[in-house]
Amino acid sequence: MPSQATVRRRWLVTLAAGLCLVLPLAGWQGVAHDYALESRVVENAPVGATLQSVDGVNEHRFPMAEGAAYRIVVPIANSGPFLVQITRFGANPHEFPQSRYPITSIELNADPVRTVTVKPHQTLLVTLTMRSDAPGSIGCARDFFDALRLRFTVLGVERDQALPLTPPIAFEGGPDCDRSQIVGGS
Repeated sequence: MPSQATVRRRWLVTLAAGLCLVLPLAGWQGVAHDYALESRVVENAPVGATLQSVDGVNEHRFPMAEGAAYRIVVPIANSGPFLVQITRFGANPHEFPQSRYPITSIELNADPVRTVTVKPHQTLLVTLTMRSDAPGSIGCARDFFDALRLRFTVLGVERDQALPLTPPIAFEGGPDCDRSQIVGGS
């Protein structure tokens, strides 16, 4: 029968070995789950959009028209030390905004892509084409979104994130819309 000191030593060795396995795994999962991509401010309005100010907040506003296509450039920055693979742009197709403005193409350097790899400390400009499934309006209708849902993998862990869009993207349509909010306009 082993002595009490031997039992205690075995127990401490087992505990130390367990901690040596668990702590790195917990750290890896914690880093991966806290990892986030960043957006950058888009200074120039996309083609077809105007820079407008609503209650002191600027937005890039497109005219809303059913079936119209809109191209927006989204700067995606990876300021962290790990490689990121973006595997999905946009929310569930049945959730807003993709339910009304589905993403029809994704481009990087004018080439169509399905996934995007962002290296550590790299910023990429990704161009999204969205189609309007929003019906025409008899009054004035406005839709906007200020974040783009992304799904990405970092350190082998899949993550979902709402990437802020600065300024937000807005769509407006209808004959009763007030055009006086256009920055620099009348």
